[in-house]
Amino acid sequence: MDELGILLARAQNGDLEAYGEIVRRFQDMAMGYASALLKDTHLAEDVAQEAFVEAYLNLSSVYGAHAFPGWLRKIVFKFCNRLTRKKEVPLVALDAVAEPYSRDKGPAEILDEKDTRDLVQSSLAALPE
Repeated sequence: MDELGILLARAQNGDLEAYGEIVRRFQDMAMGYASALLKDTHLAEDVAQEAFVEAYLNLSSVYGAHAFPGWLRKIVFKFCNRLTRKKEVPLVALDAVAEPYSRDKGPAEILDEKDTRDLVQSSLAALPE
């Protein structure tokens, strides 16, 4: 954590290379956490990127190297939470749906096809050579 503390102090003083190193160290954690919460890799990438920008803008509020991982995780959670709260699940009343749609054949269709196949087979078998 001493090295992280040095990087953090340099980043707080405006050193972009130091912050770049911090991002490289924590990007997998941020992506993994966001992916686990969102179940979508592309959204997780967006959230991680937003979280790192937010973290950079608020570096002065982190209490030190020991607190940084939890602080960043909290920021990632905040952005994931915002994303999931915005999602609206479309609802359709059951009365509005005429019949359930399925591309699979129903039992009646399967039985009709079997009867037709059996009839054709028995007719072919009855023909003289």
